[in-house]
Amino acid sequence: MLSGFGAAEIPVTSVMTRQIRLQGVAVGSVAALRNLAAAVTSSGMRPHVSHTLHWTELAEAQRVQHTGKIAITISPDNP
Repeated sequence: MLSGFGAAEIPVTSVMTRQIRLQGVAVGSVAALRNLAAAVTSSGMRPHVSHTLHWTELAEAQRVQHTGKIAITISPDNP
């Protein structure tokens, strides 16, 4: 669908026998995303990051009380 609207062949038998659920999601165009990214960059907007944890601390990231975002670092030199 990202390349445009048109007919999509869906094997109905496979969907039914595997009990697959399909849900459509409408998103904007690549151009709209570029425009949004440019607007955010030029405005200086930044998300509020309340905690920064290493990826080895994922369990702690799930437990922590936070407002805003939790950033996870994945660099090998940051234990």
